[in-house]
Amino acid sequence: MMQAGSPGCLSKSRWQVFELQPLCHFRNPSSSYGEVIGKDKDPRFTVGYVGYSATTPVVYLRISASFLTAEEMGGDYYDYLQLSPTTFGIVIGDATGHEIPAGILVAMAKSCLHTLIRIDASVESVMQRMNEMVYETMKTMKRKLLMSFCYVILDTTNSTLTFSSAGHPPPYHYRQRIGKLDTLESFAYPLGVRRNIVYQAQKVQFQPGDIFIFYSDGIVEVENDKKEPFGYERLEQTIAESAPKIANVEELKSAILQKTYTYCHNLSFTDDATLVVLKILP
Repeated sequence: MMQAGSPGCLSKSRWQVFELQPLCHFRNPSSSYGEVIGKDKDPRFTVGYVGYSATTPVVYLRISASFLTAEEMGGDYYDYLQLSPTTFGIVIGDATGHEIPAGILVAMAKSCLHTLIRIDASVESVMQRMNEMVYETMKTMKRKLLMSFCYVILDTTNSTLTFSSAGHPPPYHYRQRIGKLDTLESFAYPLGVRRNIVYQAQKVQFQPGDIFIFYSDGIVEVENDKKEPFGYERLEQTIAESAPKIANVEELKSAILQKTYTYCHNLSFTDDATLVVLKILP
C-alpha cells in the first residue's frame, strides 16, 4: 500500500511536504510573484512555498497523518494535493476489503485523481469522474468493490474549505476561537454504487487556529475485548477534550490514536486505520 501523503506527492518544483510535520505556506494573490524556499523551526523539515509580495497575508497549514494497515496491503488512501498557489487539496478514501483487490483499486484511484486535477480540480467534477472510474473499473473486473471517498479544497483567498463525501466518515472541524466541534456531514453513496450520481459540494469558513480531522472507519470501528466499537461519540469527546489543550498537530493526532489503543487494550486493528490532522496556524 502506497502512503500517499509521503514526500513526492506534491509538485517538487514548488513544494516539499514531509510526513511527520509538514508545514505548508500559502499566500493570497498579488501582482508580485516569486518562489521562495523556507525552513521550519525543526531543521529536519525543509519546505518550499510559493511567495508573492511581502505585504500579502500568509496562511500556514500544518499537517500530521498516520496510516495503519490490518493486512500486508491495505485499502485506505490519503493524499495532499497542490492545486494552485492559493488552493490545497486533501483526499481520504477507503476501498472495501483488503489485500490485492483493494490495493489495486487504491492505486487506480490515485492515478485517476492526479490526472483529473490537471483538467478540472473542482470538488463536483472530481467526485463525479472518480465515481465513474470506480464504477466502470469494477464492471470490467467483474468484482463488486466500492470506495468511500472524501475530497476537500482549502482556498486561502476567501478562507473556505469546500468538501464532498461519498459514503466516507464525516470530517470534524474544531473552531478554536469559540471552542466548538462541528461535524462536516455530506451524505451520498460510496464511489462505484451507481454510475450517474451527482455529488454536492458544501463550504465552511475557517479561521486561524481551526483544526480539521479526517479519518477512516478503522478509527471508530476498533473494538475492545467485549467487541464494542470505539464509536463516533468517543472520538468526538477525545477531540473536544484534547484540541483546546494541545497546540501541536502531531501531539493531537497521537492523543487520538492513544485513546483508541487504550480502548482496544493495544490489540491489533482489524481494519485499516488512517488519521489526518490539519491546523490553520495563527
